[in-house]
Amino acid sequence: MYPRTPGAGRSRLGRDRYRSIRLSFASVPPSESGRFRGSTERRRSVADLVVDGDELVLRLTRAEKLEAVHGDLREPLSSVTGVEVLDDAHKAADMLGFKVGTRIPGVVEVATVHGARTVFAAVHRDTPRGLRVSFSGAAQDEWVVGTTVPEEVAAAINAAR
Repeated sequence: MYPRTPGAGRSRLGRDRYRSIRLSFASVPPSESGRFRGSTERRRSVADLVVDGDELVLRLTRAEKLEAVHGDLREPLSSVTGVEVLDDAHKAADMLGFKVGTRIPGVVEVATVHGARTVFAAVHRDTPRGLRVSFSGAAQDEWVVGTTVPEEVAAAINAAR
Protein backbone atom coordinates (compact mmCIF):
# COMPACT_ATOMS: atom_id res chain seq x y z
CA MET A 1 0.00 0.00 0.00
CA TYR A 2 0.99 3.58 -0.50
CA PRO A 3 1.75 5.69 2.56
CA ARG A 4 -0.93 8.31 3.35
CA THR A 5 0.14 11.81 4.09
CA PRO A 6 -2.03 13.95 6.37
CA GLY A 7 -4.35 16.31 4.54
CA ALA A 8 -3.93 14.61 1.15
CA GLY A 9 -6.70 13.16 -0.95
CA ARG A 10 -10.35 13.96 -1.41
CA SER A 11 -10.96 15.48 2.00
CA ARG A 12 -8.56 18.34 1.34
CA LEU A 13 -10.00 19.03 -2.10
CA GLY A 14 -13.51 18.93 -0.67
CA ARG A 15 -12.64 21.40 2.10
CA ASP A 16 -11.07 23.83 -0.37
CA ARG A 17 -14.09 23.63 -2.63
CA TYR A 18 -16.53 24.44 0.21
CA ARG A 19 -14.27 27.20 1.53
CA SER A 20 -14.39 28.96 -1.86
CA ILE A 21 -18.20 28.73 -1.92
CA ARG A 22 -18.43 30.27 1.54
CA LEU A 23 -16.13 33.09 0.52
CA SER A 24 -18.20 33.83 -2.57
CA PHE A 25 -21.35 34.20 -0.43
CA ALA A 26 -19.54 36.41 2.06
CA SER A 27 -18.41 38.77 -0.70
CA VAL A 28 -21.94 39.67 -1.94
CA PRO A 29 -22.09 43.48 -2.00
CA PRO A 30 -24.66 45.16 0.27
CA SER A 31 -27.76 46.77 -1.22
CA GLU A 32 -28.64 50.47 -0.90
CA SER A 33 -30.14 49.86 2.54
CA GLY A 34 -26.78 48.63 3.80
CA ARG A 35 -28.00 45.08 4.36
CA PHE A 36 -26.86 42.14 2.30
CA ARG A 37 -29.24 41.13 -0.45
CA GLY A 38 -31.77 38.62 0.73
CA SER A 39 -31.46 39.48 4.42
CA THR A 40 -34.91 41.12 4.56
CA GLU A 41 -36.40 38.04 2.89
CA ARG A 42 -34.96 35.83 5.64
CA ARG A 43 -36.19 38.11 8.44
CA ARG A 44 -39.76 38.40 7.15
CA SER A 45 -41.86 35.73 8.85
CA VAL A 46 -45.34 36.21 7.34
CA ALA A 47 -46.87 37.14 4.01
CA ASP A 48 -47.13 40.84 3.10
CA LEU A 49 -49.95 42.54 1.21
CA VAL A 50 -48.46 45.40 -0.79
CA VAL A 51 -49.91 47.86 -3.30
CA ASP A 52 -47.46 48.02 -6.22
CA GLY A 53 -48.62 50.60 -8.78
CA ASP A 54 -52.03 49.43 -9.98
CA GLU A 55 -51.61 45.89 -8.58
CA LEU A 56 -52.20 44.25 -5.23
CA VAL A 57 -49.32 41.88 -4.46
CA LEU A 58 -49.25 39.14 -1.86
CA ARG A 59 -45.56 38.53 -1.17
CA LEU A 60 -44.88 35.16 0.37
CA THR A 61 -41.82 34.24 2.37
CA ARG A 62 -39.59 31.44 1.11
CA ALA A 63 -41.11 29.02 3.61
CA GLU A 64 -44.65 29.97 2.57
CA LYS A 65 -43.77 29.45 -1.10
CA LEU A 66 -42.69 25.92 -0.23
CA GLU A 67 -45.73 25.32 1.99
CA ALA A 68 -48.20 26.62 -0.59
CA VAL A 69 -46.46 25.18 -3.65
CA HIS A 70 -47.03 28.65 -5.09
CA GLY A 71 -45.19 31.89 -5.76
CA ASP A 72 -46.16 35.50 -5.04
CA LEU A 73 -49.70 36.45 -6.10
CA ARG A 74 -50.58 39.57 -8.15
CA GLU A 75 -54.00 40.90 -9.08
CA PRO A 76 -55.03 44.30 -10.51
CA LEU A 77 -56.58 46.68 -7.98
CA SER A 78 -59.52 47.12 -10.35
CA SER A 79 -60.54 43.48 -9.69
CA VAL A 80 -60.73 43.98 -5.89
CA THR A 81 -64.41 44.01 -4.88
CA GLY A 82 -64.03 44.13 -1.10
CA VAL A 83 -61.69 44.10 1.86
CA GLU A 84 -62.92 42.71 5.18
CA VAL A 85 -61.11 42.66 8.54
CA LEU A 86 -61.30 39.24 10.21
CA ASP A 87 -60.91 38.58 13.93
CA ASP A 88 -60.35 34.86 13.28
CA ALA A 89 -58.59 34.32 9.97
CA HIS A 90 -58.12 30.60 10.71
CA LYS A 91 -61.90 30.12 10.72
CA ALA A 92 -62.22 31.94 7.38
CA ALA A 93 -59.46 29.78 5.87
CA ASP A 94 -61.07 26.54 7.10
CA MET A 95 -63.20 25.62 4.09
CA LEU A 96 -64.36 22.46 2.41
CA GLY A 97 -62.61 21.61 -0.81
CA PHE A 98 -59.44 20.28 -2.36
CA LYS A 99 -56.42 21.94 -0.72
CA VAL A 100 -53.04 22.37 -2.39
CA GLY A 101 -50.47 23.38 0.21
CA THR A 102 -50.00 23.03 3.96
CA ARG A 103 -52.77 22.93 6.55
CA ILE A 104 -52.58 22.16 10.25
CA PRO A 105 -55.87 23.46 11.75
CA GLY A 106 -55.34 26.41 14.08
CA VAL A 107 -51.58 26.44 13.46
CA VAL A 108 -50.83 27.13 9.80
CA GLU A 109 -52.90 27.37 6.66
CA VAL A 110 -50.91 28.26 3.56
CA ALA A 111 -52.80 26.74 0.67
CA THR A 112 -55.07 27.20 -2.30
CA VAL A 113 -58.53 25.76 -1.62
CA HIS A 114 -60.57 24.67 -4.64
CA GLY A 115 -64.22 24.28 -3.69
CA ALA A 116 -67.34 26.30 -4.38
CA ARG A 117 -64.90 29.24 -4.57
CA THR A 118 -61.15 29.33 -5.10
CA VAL A 119 -59.46 30.81 -2.03
CA PHE A 120 -55.78 31.35 -1.27
CA ALA A 121 -55.02 31.39 2.47
CA ALA A 122 -51.83 32.43 4.27
CA VAL A 123 -52.53 32.36 8.02
CA HIS A 124 -50.17 31.41 10.87
CA ARG A 125 -50.58 30.92 14.60
CA ASP A 126 -48.81 34.22 15.39
CA THR A 127 -51.19 36.17 13.08
CA PRO A 128 -54.70 34.94 13.95
CA ARG A 129 -56.33 38.22 12.84
CA GLY A 130 -56.33 39.06 9.19
CA LEU A 131 -58.04 40.20 6.01
CA ARG A 132 -60.33 38.74 3.41
CA VAL A 133 -59.74 40.36 0.03
CA SER A 134 -62.45 39.51 -2.53
CA PHE A 135 -61.92 39.64 -6.30
CA SER A 136 -63.99 39.43 -9.47
CA GLY A 137 -62.52 38.04 -12.67
CA ALA A 138 -59.28 36.91 -11.01
CA ALA A 139 -57.55 33.53 -10.64
CA GLN A 140 -58.73 33.31 -7.00
CA ASP A 141 -62.08 34.53 -5.69
CA GLU A 142 -60.57 35.49 -2.30
CA TRP A 143 -57.33 35.83 -0.42
CA VAL A 144 -57.38 35.22 3.34
CA VAL A 145 -54.20 36.69 4.82
CA GLY A 146 -53.13 36.82 8.45
CA THR A 147 -51.63 40.11 9.58
CA THR A 148 -50.88 41.85 12.87
CA VAL A 149 -52.40 45.18 11.74
CA PRO A 150 -55.38 44.32 9.52
CA GLU A 151 -57.08 47.72 9.89
CA GLU A 152 -54.02 49.59 8.55
CA VAL A 153 -53.55 47.21 5.63
CA ALA A 154 -57.26 47.41 4.74
CA ALA A 155 -57.15 51.21 4.83
CA ALA A 156 -54.11 51.26 2.53
CA ILE A 157 -55.78 48.94 0.02
CA ASN A 158 -59.03 50.92 0.06
CA ALA A 159 -57.13 54.19 -0.38
CA ALA A 160 -55.27 52.81 -3.42
CA ARG A 161 -58.48 51.59 -5.14
